[in-house]
Amino acid sequence: MIKLKQLLTEKTVKLSTMKDAIFSPDMVQLLGKKGKVGLDKKSVHKLAKIVRTQFGKGKGMGWSFTTEGKLNEGSVTLPNGVKVKIDFKGLTLQSKGKPVFLDRDEMMIFFKATARYLK
Repeated sequence: MIKLKQLLTEKTVKLSTMKDAIFSPDMVQLLGKKGKVGLDKKSVHKLAKIVRTQFGKGKGMGWSFTTEGKLNEGSVTLPNGVKVKIDFKGLTLQSKGKPVFLDRDEMMIFFKATARYLK
């Protein structure tokens, strides 16, 4: 029974060897090797919408990040003030400190975890 309780309270998702996402009920904290960025629910939902329009949504259940077509690169500021730079390689998120970069694989893991933990 203790194992099940630990699984239910576990909210840290490993994005890669040096990056983690820590989920709380209303916020997610991205921890990179050198930087960290906090996102509230509203900002995460806006980021997901932007990524869907930029990278496209694949067929079926998963995200499709393999499209080699033209990508609109640019920057956007999320509702909580985090600046996001979008390019073909991934996302760079920056608040006041050092930026956190998420490549396409890390983004896929992040958005799957977001759908699970930030309902």
